[in-house]
Amino acid sequence: MLGGVCFAAGLGLIGVGVPVSLALGILVLTVGEMVLLPSSSAYISAIAPSGQRAAYTGTQFAVWSLSSIVGPIAGTWILARYGGVTLWSGLILVALLTAVLARVCLSPSAGGAATPARPPALS
Repeated sequence: MLGGVCFAAGLGLIGVGVPVSLALGILVLTVGEMVLLPSSSAYISAIAPSGQRAAYTGTQFAVWSLSSIVGPIAGTWILARYGGVTLWSGLILVALLTAVLARVCLSPSAGGAATPARPPALS
């Protein structure tokens, strides 16, 4: 959740558009990515059946790559049509919503798979 919140906060700071907030936003966004991405990869590996780890990881990176293609196109369209406030506000809301949903839906009490205490052994 910390990575998602840092990611959202970084997007918000970047959206302000002042050079100082831009630099700080990139720093906070980078910290969010550094926390979020390794833990998400470890989670995917942990929940995958032993013979399916490569397929699960490949699917994760395929979706990430697709978002890297669609995101800039959609973001440019939203920016041109609705403006920067709408774009950045929407990005912040999506990032925060994603962080909250991941926390709620993936908690053991919600029936989600819990991340193991130790990383799975590489095989």
